[in-house]
Amino acid sequence: MRPTSATFSYPTKEEKNQSARFRTYVNYFAALSQYLESTYASPGELVSRITENTTFEKIQGGKCANPSLLKKLLWNSWFTELQLHISAPPNELIPYNNHWAPVQLYYTLYLAIRAYFISSGQNVSNKHASTLTTINNEIHNRSYLFPDPWRIQCSGDFQKRSITYSNLPANIQIQSISSLSQSENVEFHDSFCMFLRTTRKRQIKNKIVQWKSDNNRKRIKSTERLQLTNNVSPTSIFDAIYRLRIRSNYQDADSILLTLDLPNIAKQYNYGLRSVSWYSLLALETIIAKYLGRKYYEQIVKEFICYDLGKVSENLVQKRWGIIENEFKKVSA
Repeated sequence: MRPTSATFSYPTKEEKNQSARFRTYVNYFAALSQYLESTYASPGELVSRITENTTFEKIQGGKCANPSLLKKLLWNSWFTELQLHISAPPNELIPYNNHWAPVQLYYTLYLAIRAYFISSGQNVSNKHASTLTTINNEIHNRSYLFPDPWRIQCSGDFQKRSITYSNLPANIQIQSISSLSQSENVEFHDSFCMFLRTTRKRQIKNKIVQWKSDNNRKRIKSTERLQLTNNVSPTSIFDAIYRLRIRSNYQDADSILLTLDLPNIAKQYNYGLRSVSWYSLLALETIIAKYLGRKYYEQIVKEFICYDLGKVSENLVQKRWGIIENEFKKVSA
């Protein structure tokens, strides 16, 4: 598998770094998928946590001004999800598909978030920065609408040691861990908050680099840094997934190549991405269905399923809708 030419020597320092970076992401998503599947072993429990709060009950429908666009967004989200899932085991090509899988995960959720905006009557720019800022502010302002762990956010500035976490479960104290610690050896919220914290660190660094370039400056004053960081919305899981999408899209092809002969690690990573996708869509679609109304949302689902001749969506959008519909019936009973 490794290059055999005498000009190659493995592992080089860079290859070690790339391998460690990939394993870090494997650990993050393994921890996430394990937590979701244990906390919501019955997926209906996730839906009920959303539906059984006053924020959800107060949602008023009839705000969607562009039903055709909303349908297009949902269908594109679901079709992207299908593409992510067709790489599932026992497909021996999973290690190769992993280069693009984070991109598919991000766009699956990005499109669903756009549908959420349309369904709730919000006119938000389709730029990634605007989309992420708006959904982060939604979580911040309507946290009870989003269950754990989607409601957890990270704020503050790592350099000033002012990092804080909002909406953590009661009695959770975040501890420092190694990013290379396997998921079964760490507490979930320690891993998840590290994912958010390192994402925020990267966000702030990128903002500062851009600020220096825009202002033709080599340094930034403390007051200017404070103002800049205060303008960064609270960091959420969606920012972390966007970070992964950027790295996979533009920077980390090497780390994927270095794992082509590690099929078990590759499958674990791919499974984590798919699990996070499924549960995240279940949460978002529950809220969207409330805004649209059960009958109209069901119509969109059924029309999509009709075109899925391979029946891949049976365990995806169709299964989620069955869970959502069942919980809706309980609430209205």
